[in-house]
Amino acid sequence: MEQEQKEQLERVLHAIRQKKWPTLEELWAEVIVEEPPYPLEFHKPVIQKLIHKQQLDHLTQTYDTYISSLAEGEHAFLAMEIISYMLSERAEADLEWCRKPLLSSLENVYSEIPQERLHALMDKAGLRDTNQSLNRSLRRFDDLLGARKGQVFNHSNWGVGVVTQLDLMDDKVTIDFARRKNQVMTLDGVRNFLQRLPNDHIRARIALDPDGMREMLAKQPAEIILISANSFGGKVKVSEMKKILTTDFLTEAEYKSFWTSARKAIKLNPHIEQIGSGVNSELVILKEGKGFLDQVFASFTTAKTTAERREILRDVSRHGEDAGITPEDLKALYGLFVQPVNSGAIKDDIDRLRHGILYLEYSELFTDEMEGHKNPVDVRELLKRDDVSELIRGLESHEGRRITLELLLELHEIQHVGETYTDAILSMDSRTAAWMDKRLEKEKDDAAEHYRHMALERIFARPDDNPELFVWASRNILSGNWKELASDLPPVMICEELLSLLSELNERIDADDKATADLARNQSARIRAVISDGNSKHFKKAIENSTFEEAHRLLRVIHLHDALSNQLKGSLEAMLLNVHGNLRKVSRMEEEEEKRRPSHHYTTQDSLDEKRSILSRIRSVDIPELSKAIETAREHGDLRENAEYHAAKDRQKLVMQQAAELEDMIARARVVEPRKHAGDISRFGTRLTLKEKSTGTISNITLMGMWEANTDEGIISYLTPFGSQLLNRRKGEAFTIKTQDGREIDYELLDIEIALKPGGVSTS
Repeated sequence: MEQEQKEQLERVLHAIRQKKWPTLEELWAEVIVEEPPYPLEFHKPVIQKLIHKQQLDHLTQTYDTYISSLAEGEHAFLAMEIISYMLSERAEADLEWCRKPLLSSLENVYSEIPQERLHALMDKAGLRDTNQSLNRSLRRFDDLLGARKGQVFNHSNWGVGVVTQLDLMDDKVTIDFARRKNQVMTLDGVRNFLQRLPNDHIRARIALDPDGMREMLAKQPAEIILISANSFGGKVKVSEMKKILTTDFLTEAEYKSFWTSARKAIKLNPHIEQIGSGVNSELVILKEGKGFLDQVFASFTTAKTTAERREILRDVSRHGEDAGITPEDLKALYGLFVQPVNSGAIKDDIDRLRHGILYLEYSELFTDEMEGHKNPVDVRELLKRDDVSELIRGLESHEGRRITLELLLELHEIQHVGETYTDAILSMDSRTAAWMDKRLEKEKDDAAEHYRHMALERIFARPDDNPELFVWASRNILSGNWKELASDLPPVMICEELLSLLSELNERIDADDKATADLARNQSARIRAVISDGNSKHFKKAIENSTFEEAHRLLRVIHLHDALSNQLKGSLEAMLLNVHGNLRKVSRMEEEEEKRRPSHHYTTQDSLDEKRSILSRIRSVDIPELSKAIETAREHGDLRENAEYHAAKDRQKLVMQQAAELEDMIARARVVEPRKHAGDISRFGTRLTLKEKSTGTISNITLMGMWEANTDEGIISYLTPFGSQLLNRRKGEAFTIKTQDGREIDYELLDIEIALKPGGVSTS
């Protein structure tokens, strides 16, 4: 639209909003005399506003004569577009007055079609039958016709397109697709290969009026949601809406900006409900709208937990002013807030503290204008208890914990607050811990520093209890922020701890419980951010200050790690080798050993079951016991000089390595079933009778896998140098075996028998 049209549109919409109908008539008289007439983009918001304001009589008065005049002349296509848009916004019978001008506009738009054929199509669609729904009849007409100018179609590869030209005599259609312009197709091609989109569909509206939709995105995000949901029968997933808006329309940054304002609009719009959260949530249109205030009161009445009440108060704090909440409304909300305490429904002291702290978190809602209103819980009295750290562990929000610690600092000496803080530290989030650490640092006395050290020791003693806190503390130490606190925490050891924790979290990601898996995924992302931050600058700094033994241990951890990408493993290894060049030889030897390992190996079902049982015991018993031993050892002081700690850590790494190797071998195992007949070729599961030619000595050798080998019973692995040379020999064959010391021994294979039987391996 041109600027003059936009200004006139704003005046028209203002008159509708203010219900100044005489003014609307005056303004409309200026609109209808314009030549050429204003485009559909001008009329859409006018129609939308009149329909949504339930002003259908004024809609009729405004458009009846105007559309009829357009339908009879050269602007018949515009008349048809306006009527189609009205029907898409409201398909009820009160738009029946549109039928006559619609028929006229169709006859003028499709004048090249013989009138007899056109009327037959109209009759078949029901357009001339007043008993038929006009909206459905127009859709049927479009289906019979195949396409019309301004209609929208979707192609699987070319995206959404709008019909720009229609040649019904030659059966040709020109469509402007998002990814292919001016594509000419036959009507049969359109019917067979394209999906027609109603003009009110979100994708169609983007194609028809991209500028108008961008304006709506910025000014009316709720309307975008309503259009999206209506396009899919009244509900749409946020992920689906995002996909539509970011395909050939919005950038990721533009969508993010839209969604920020849309979340607020959802809260305030009585006709939209969001079920769930995040991209997997669903936006549903409510038939009976609920006002924001009604939802607040209804939700607060049924809320059972402090977390639920906090979410409601957060919405009121964010959106209350826009929703028009009055002081009287807030008084009513206060009554609902104090009711659980006054009625005795909240009895437990932890719940009482949560409720009282929640009041302090949102005290701005309960202002001084509410005479006589106060916190229903005496928070200060609760904080005087000896077991206050137990109460603090039960708090749920960062803001609540911060407020509580501030009150403690007002009520008690630093010694009492420090002890409480360190005792409850593992239940806190990193934001609260960071705030309290800075607060203690400001004290600048020995007592405050002592409790900072104690808090840090507890975090590093039990990283599994609060991975978020552990990552926060690790980042501070590795970046050099806490030099005075980290004298007994070698940076390379912290790197090891981060990798170990990442491996454990990786196992939790596969948990059946979604909440556990999501939390582990989030915590893993935090660790990966530390590892890869600034081209792994933290790891690089730690490696530069490491000993050869520390670097070698870290190299082994990286090699065996199951949650690092090959690219990141290669990057970290390159850092280690760059600082400790003598690790290269060790690394090459380990690589060669890995290359010599077979891609798979044969075994029996019994052996495989036994190894699986051993792996299960290592993971469920041995590793947890070692973790507890490490925890206990950590508490014995300076980690640099703590022999018990290092011994436990080394043992843990050996066991973890054993588990990883065993898991790998189990994955490579191929079970061989017992055979009924030995055949005449030596293979896995056969017992061979051999004669050494030079001495005449007869010996029996059973060929099995690495897990069944027992030299005392004459069972050897077919993977050994000796065993591999016995494979695929025929009965009666003479051959030479090369020994590891370079000797050559001539043998004759006298007999082959079955050794692997259903009951196990027979050696006799």
